[in-house]
Amino acid sequence: PVFRAYLMLFLAVLVKLFEGIPNLLSILFFSGSLILLVYPQYVYSYSFWLSFLATLYILLSLREAPEFSENRHINLVFLSFWVSLFAFLATAPIVLSFSYSTPNSVLFTPLVSLAFLPFTFYGFLEIITLFSLPSFPLELTGKLALWSVKLFSGFEWQLQKGMSLSSVAVLTLLNALILYFAKGYYKLLALLTFVLFYLFA
Repeated sequence: PVFRAYLMLFLAVLVKLFEGIPNLLSILFFSGSLILLVYPQYVYSYSFWLSFLATLYILLSLREAPEFSENRHINLVFLSFWVSLFAFLATAPIVLSFSYSTPNSVLFTPLVSLAFLPFTFYGFLEIITLFSLPSFPLELTGKLALWSVKLFSGFEWQLQKGMSLSSVAVLTLLNALILYFAKGYYKLLALLTFVLFYLFA
C-alpha cells in the first residue's frame, strides 16, 4: 500500500510539473499495473488488492459526488462518512472471503479520526520544533485517541457470512462500474448491490 501511494504521489507531482492536470484514476491504474509488472506475486496479495480497491472506490465515489450542504463544514462532515462508506464497500467483500467484517467502521472511522487530529497536529509540531514543546499535550491527546478507539471497538456488529472469490470478483467489478457511471446519490446503488450479494450470493 505504501509503495502504491508513493508511486501515485510521484506520478501526480510529475504530471503537475509538466503543467498537466493529473487524472487520478489513470495514475492509480498505471501505478497498479507497474507494481504488478515488477512484482507479479502481488496479484495474490490481499494487502495490494485492499489498498488498490479502497483507493479506486474512494476516487470513484468522489467523482461527481452529491453536494450535501451549502455549508462547507457540514459538507466536509458528510463527505467523511461518504468516503468511509465506499472504502468499506471496496474492502468488505475481500475481507469476507477469509474472515468477518464490521460495518461499524463506516460510522466510527470519521469519529475516531477527529480524536486523532489533535494528536497528529501536536506530533507534527513536536517534530518541526525538534521536540522542544512540552510532552504532556501529546500524551493527553494520545490517550484521548486511544480511549476513542477503545470506546467504539466495543460495538459488536459483524458480518460473518463468507463470500466466494468469484462472488467477490463479480461484486467488486459491478460496484466499480456503478460508481463510475452513477452520479450523485445514485452511487448508493453500490450499497444495495453489496447487501443483495451478501444476502443471496
